[in-house]
Order: sequence, then C-alpha cells, then structure tokens
Amino acid sequence: TGIKACSQDCNGDWGGDAEIDNCQNCSGGSTGLEGCIQDCNGEWGGTAVLDKCDNCDDNPLNDCEQDCNAEWGGTAKIDRCEICVEGSTGNEACVMDCNGNLGGTAYEDECGECDVNPENDCEQDCNSDWGETAYLDNCDICVEGNTGAIACVQDCNDNWGGEAKQYNLELAIKLADKLTDCDETKDGTGKKSPRCNYNSWDGKHNGTASTIKALWGEVSFKFKSLEQLKWNEHTEFDTVSITLTGKDFFSNIDKLFHEFKAAGKEVEYIVKRNKVYIVDINSGKKLYKEDLTDELEQSLIPKSHGIIEREFAAICTDAFDPFGEIVFRMKGRNLVRIHQVNAIVYEEGEKLYDETVTMNFFNGGGWMSKNKKDCIKHLGDNSACPSKMTIKFPKPFKNYIDMNDGDDVSIDDNCPIVNNPDQADYDSDGIGDACDNDDDGDAVLDLMDCSPLDENTIEPDCNNDCGGGAEVDGCGDCAGGLTEKEPCAEDCSGEWGGEAYLDDCGECVEGSTGKSPCEQDCNEEWGGSAVVDNCENCSGGKTGVEACKPDCNGDFGSEAYLDECNICVGGKTETEPCQQDCNEQWGGNAALDECGQCTGGSTGIPPCEQDCNGDFAGSAYKDNCGECVEGNSGKSPCSQDCKGDWGGDAASDDCDVCGGPGIITYYMDDDGDGEGNCEVNFQHCPNDVPEGLVTDCRDCDDENIN
Repeated sequence: TGIKACSQDCNGDWGGDAEIDNCQNCSGGSTGLEGCIQDCNGEWGGTAVLDKCDNCDDNPLNDCEQDCNAEWGGTAKIDRCEICVEGSTGNEACVMDCNGNLGGTAYEDECGECDVNPENDCEQDCNSDWGETAYLDNCDICVEGNTGAIACVQDCNDNWGGEAKQYNLELAIKLADKLTDCDETKDGTGKKSPRCNYNSWDGKHNGTASTIKALWGEVSFKFKSLEQLKWNEHTEFDTVSITLTGKDFFSNIDKLFHEFKAAGKEVEYIVKRNKVYIVDINSGKKLYKEDLTDELEQSLIPKSHGIIEREFAAICTDAFDPFGEIVFRMKGRNLVRIHQVNAIVYEEGEKLYDETVTMNFFNGGGWMSKNKKDCIKHLGDNSACPSKMTIKFPKPFKNYIDMNDGDDVSIDDNCPIVNNPDQADYDSDGIGDACDNDDDGDAVLDLMDCSPLDENTIEPDCNNDCGGGAEVDGCGDCAGGLTEKEPCAEDCSGEWGGEAYLDDCGECVEGSTGKSPCEQDCNEEWGGSAVVDNCENCSGGKTGVEACKPDCNGDFGSEAYLDECNICVGGKTETEPCQQDCNEQWGGNAALDECGQCTGGSTGIPPCEQDCNGDFAGSAYKDNCGECVEGNSGKSPCSQDCKGDWGGDAASDDCDVCGGPGIITYYMDDDGDGEGNCEVNFQHCPNDVPEGLVTDCRDCDDENIN
C-alpha cells in the first residue's frame, strides 16, 4: 500500500500527534497541553520574565519601578523642595542656601557675605584680593592693602614717584687764626707749635678779598667774605674803658672823657685807624682823638681772629651725592690758609650729617693761592701752592683732603702739598720726609745734617760723603751710599760674604755648611717623601694617596679580588666572580625549575616535571585507555563499559541488558499466526514479553488465521 502503519503517540493515541516537548512533557495532540517554551533566560519551561527595565528573573519583588519622572528604573526623586530632580530630569536637588533656606537664592560672595543682591558683592582690588583696599596710585602701581607697597608720592620736583630729593646744604670755611700760626708771640701766639717744622709764618694777614668757589656736584658755592686784614685799617671796634685801663695815655684821655660826661654829653671810646676817639653818641661827632702806637695797637687786638664764612644752598635732584667730592678753587692771588671745612646736610628735612674736615695747616694743608711761590716762601722749595683742593665727607666719615699734590693720598697725608705716595716718615713725627726739615728728628736741619736719616750722627759717611749714607759693612768694606758698592750680607750660617742660603725647605745649605739643598718630590713638595709607585702614581708624602699594591693575581694597579668563593677574579684574571644560586649558596648550582621553585644543588629538592599534557607540576595523567586526562587537558578519564571494556561503548539498555535493544514494541496476535495487529501494540523488554505478542504487525485480520 505504500502506507506506513500508524503508531501510538506519547499520549497512547494511535496515529495521534502528541509528542515529547523540550521539557520532556507529552503535549499537543489530544493532551490539551501546549508545548513548553523558553523563558527570557533561555530555559525551557522556565518562569523568568523581562520586567519594564528588560531585567530577566523570576522574582516579581525586584521588578523595576517608575521614578517621579515616569522613567522605568530611573533615579529621579522628589527632593526636599517637592521637586522631581536628578535622574534624567536635568534638575539638581535643591539645597539650603547660605541663609539656611531650602531652595533659597542667597549666596556667599568672594568675601563670605551672604545675600541675594549681586550689586553689593565685594570686588577684587588691583592685587587680586577680594574685598581688600589695594589701589593703583598716581604712579599706576598697585599699593596698600596686602601688597606691602605704599603709595608713591610726589618728589620735590612734583613728579609722582620721582626720586629727586630736597637737599639743604650748609658749607662753612674757617681760616687759621693768628693764635695758631708759626711766628711765636708776635701777634698773640701763645707758643709756637712743634708742628711748625722750623718754618715761620704769620697768620695775622690770612684771607683773601677775592672769591673762593666750591663745586659740590651740581651745586656751586661762592665765599666772598674770607678777608682778614689789619684790624685797625678798615674795622671799628667799640671798646670800654676797662680795655684801656693801665695804658700810658689812659689818665689823660680818661680825664677828658669824664669831663665831657660831666658836661652832660653821652660819649664813648672808638678805636679807628691807629687812633682812639672820644665820640658824641647822639651826634657822632668826634670830640677828641689821640694816636696809638704799634705796641698799643697789638695789645688792643682781640685774642681770636679766626674768620668763618658759612654759605647755604638748596637743591632738588635725584643725582646729588652728598658723600661726593667738593672741589674748592682759589680765584685770587692772596694766600689763604684754611683750617677747617664744615658741612651740614639735610635730606628731605632730616639731618643727614654734620661733619668737619680739619687740615694739617701747619704743613701746607688747606693752603691755597694762584701764586705757587706763596707756599714755597714759607714751607720750602718743594711746597708749591695749589689753587685747587678737594674734600669729601664719606660714609663712614674720614678726614678726606686732597691738596692736588698728585700722590693720591687724601687721608692723613703727611705732606699735603708735596707728592710723596710712599708717605715715608723716618722720625714718625707726622711730617713726611719729603717735606720734613729735620727728617731724623735730631734737632739739626737736613740742610746742615750730613746724615739726615740717622739721628745718631751728623758727620760724613765712610766714603767722606756728607749725607751719603755709606757704611762699613760686615766684611769691613765701605759700601752703599755713593760708593756704587753693595754692602756684603751675612749668609744664613752667620758668615759675612758667605754663600750659604736657605733652600726651599728652609734649611741653610751650601757655602760652608756642608749641606746640599733639598729637592722636590713627585708632588712638587720641597723635601717631601712622596714617590712614584709601581702604578706610576705619585703617592705617599703629603699627597694623601697610598702607594698602589698588588692585587690577588699579583698585578699592580689591577683590580682583581677574592670573590665570595675565595677565588681571585676580575682584573686581569679573565675570571668572572662566582654568583649566589637561588638557595643563596655562593658558587652553588641550585636553580629555579620550571615551576619557579629552587631545586637541585644543596636544596635536596628535585626539579618539577612535566605531566602528560606538557604542564610542569601539572596533574594530568594517562588513563586506562592511554589518553592524557585531568589537569589542564580538559579531558576526563575513560571508564569501563558494561562488558568490562575500558573506553568501550557497550551500554545496558532500558531493560538492563548489556548491549540489548532496549524496550521493543510488540503487537497483539490474536489468531496465533505470528503476525500481529499493528493497531494494538505494547512496549516490553525482550525478557519480559507476555504470551500472544509478536514483533510483526502485518496481519490485516488478526481474528482469522487464514
């Protein structure tokens, strides 16, 4: 027929279409059951479901929910201001403002002030400081506040930030007076100073009718009142009768004086131009006069005739140096002897200094004239008068005076107007030899002293030269001075004219000493003990270097050494030092095996081995089937089948028969002809088949054996 016999489905229906589904349940057909399906996790018949957030599980308690923004699984929430915030809302949760108000708009400005008004927010000053007081001053500089700077001010030129300063200057010249001159007692000098250097000059006529100019930086001073002439030629002096008491003429003139007063006149004495007058005070009329002698004139001159002139100047500048040079120039031909110059400087109203330089006027200091012979006449042939003098008031103060004598000595120059850069002063009397009339201080002028630099003699020298300076030397010869012979010298051994000398080691050698001079060692040290060692290095002595020594290989200057195994290595040995093995054994042969374990050598541990899978220390092994299994092989060991064969595929069927066919479908054979009815079938194990059942079902009529 070509028609396949019908069979029972899983529900026992012949020709039915029920079948075993993926959950091993009989469904479909007449069962009324639908076949099982996969859940969201891929499990057949599973109960997991996707929630609104596409999360798959079988627990409805953790299904996602909608947030306040209607978003499933969203993180938006209602904040304390009852607003839906965060999540995907784009809103941030409200916060408490600086005044403590939730959702309030008050804020703190950069200075920590809290309010809602931006117009009163603090601002940055020019120093970038919030709320501070720095500002740009008139020099466009940020000052005050936290800057540490103060505002610029106008200088004395009215320039903001200018550096000009107001200087008020006072400069005074005091001339040497007649009481300190060098003429003894002719005009009141009490005692002639030993500093007069045997010179004689009169201070009575000191001064000039011309101008002395002083240039102090950019400031010019003119001194026009430094005039000191005979007092009685131009100057009037009021005197009282007590001044005239005891004079020879006094009784006569005093008698007249009192007669005028008795007559009711107001009278006074006037001394003028070598005459003494009785003058009517009211009318100025001279009532009587009498001539004065020179001696009487001298007795009436006041005891101090020092002239002082003080000039003033004010200047506003940024270039003035109050400690710089002041150059004085003499414009007239009169001889002026300046004793002192005083300077007072006020800077910006504060006194900077009040200092006085004092000239060595006994010896030419402060002497100025355009006629050079004025000084030569009093102080000698070498002492030409300068017309220029330079002083300074340095800081710290020093008595700086340069009389333009060309020796560049300006402080304590012992010959102020004579060039003597060496400042030689044999007798240490403060007067340099170049201008001292008695160099050796033996009270004999150099002009008459044959030995002006020997206070012990004034006789000619051994060469019969006056002042020649030749002397009989230690060898008995006249030498030095004008002899053109060098005096013999005593050598280091005490022998006059000997040839011994101090060598570089300070030892007296050669000559009659019998000693040889010391030599330099390799360190260029005279008499040193440094030597060149076997390595060609200078060592020992004061070098601080030790002589090189042989190494363990016997090589000088080489670096061979005994290693930890007591073997000479390195240097020229061509032997490498021994190393520690992994067991910290010097020279040992223990090593890290493939398992990272220290083995071999003195460890007593054998190295790890590979398993059948090629893994060191692996646990794979060959099973009873000869296969590498377990470990990292990914294979399980084989087992015996039901026939006892390792790795065999024989298996017990559902009827527990090794290699059997399992449950077989049998058909009812009612007529006993060995052919069963295909529509009546049963499943049985072959060893448990009831009678009347056969394996064939080709009987179309099972009730008829024919």
